[in-house]
Amino acid sequence: YFAQEKSRWTGNPIRQEFFEPSPPRPQSPFTVLVMGGSQGAHHLNVEVLKALSFLAEERDYLKFLHLTGDADLDLVRQGYQEAGFVADVAAFTPEVATWMGRAHFLVCRAGAGTLAELTARGRTALLVPYPFAANNHQEANARFLENAGAAYLILNKHFTGEVLVDTIKQFFMQPQRLQKMEAASARLAKPHAAREIVEGCLELLGQPS
Repeated sequence: YFAQEKSRWTGNPIRQEFFEPSPPRPQSPFTVLVMGGSQGAHHLNVEVLKALSFLAEERDYLKFLHLTGDADLDLVRQGYQEAGFVADVAAFTPEVATWMGRAHFLVCRAGAGTLAELTARGRTALLVPYPFAANNHQEANARFLENAGAAYLILNKHFTGEVLVDTIKQFFMQPQRLQKMEAASARLAKPHAAREIVEGCLELLGQPS
């Protein structure tokens, strides 16, 4: 959207902990992290719960981590319990980097901060852009990752429990595909974003960095 000669892509500044190596993930259970942003996402929460009945045969090999937002916390906890799934459920956590490190796969929105964290952690995701974001910028963000082979994009109106089931089973059965997409995600990380922003500001001020 901006002329190349007048812009610089620095990436989004995020906490250093997202770039620190995470402990090795065990192959099993295959762990899915669901996060809808700081307020949660009701549509994501509801459709994930609908998916559980279709994943009953995989119950012993799957684990969910789910950040619900305040409004849906009790609903989602009850849904996992009734379906007999092991899940860590919270309205919010300051330990997003740790939760991402535990996950094999994410279901999330496509805001700039989330995607900066996702790529810093070298994780892949099913991206469901928030449809009411200004100028539909989340869809543009998600398409950028999808075109780089780092994630899948599905529009909010098309995201259903059945779609999630198919996606989870694909990655569960094809670990090499997962590894390839994680590597593509990691290549998009911008670990020096904060420094580059400061250096750019100092250049504009005519001061040495």
